Amino acid sequence: MKFSLLLTDYKIGIKQMLSKFFENIRLILLYPTAAWDTFKNEKVNFSRFFLQIVSPVIIFYGICLLVGQSLSTLSTASLPYISLYALFVTVIYLLAFFVSYIIIKSLIPLFNGENNEVYAAFLIFYSALPFYFSQMITSVFPSLIFVKLFSLYSLYLFYLGCVKLIKPDPDRKIAFYLVALLSVIGIHLLLYFAVILPVYNLL
Repeated sequence: MKFSLLLTDYKIGIKQMLSKFFENIRLILLYPTAAWDTFKNEKVNFSRFFLQIVSPVIIFYGICLLVGQSLSTLSTASLPYISLYALFVTVIYLLAFFVSYIIIKSLIPLFNGENNEVYAAFLIFYSALPFYFSQMITSVFPSLIFVKLFSLYSLYLFYLGCVKLIKPDPDRKIAFYLVALLSVIGIHLLLYFAVILPVYNLL
């Protein structure tokens, strides 16, 4: 009886979490200004946000990559190797997010921004959703290269997040935006060219 109640509570909790997650996606993509105001009231710490929200999205990207690479390179590479590559890229993306979080979190006090524990994670993740989604789609359907243009929307979301969520000094908000953005992009590019690309060339 107790197990049944626990299982029911667990299912309800998962359902509520998924409902909240998809609502947040809808908000950030369609109503970004209102979304950043909404996120300020989220009651969640970094560990929970990273494990329950960030990780599943990046893992799903890894699954899309696995499917796409299996379709395109299975004739020249073995499935176990492709699977290891997809897992490797997933881990690198998780690492890139974590390193970006540490950097942004350390930058916020320098610009007198609101340094809530999870704000930096919100800023990086929600603004990067267009990038993640375009990567997922083009991983499975490489011919849809034009979808990558959707990633540019992330630049606008990141700017709004800096202004609405972090709120650095008004006269330094552009400086914070540029430094933070270049830091995040730099981390991803460094890991891509130094780590991911050499492994991909082995496929």
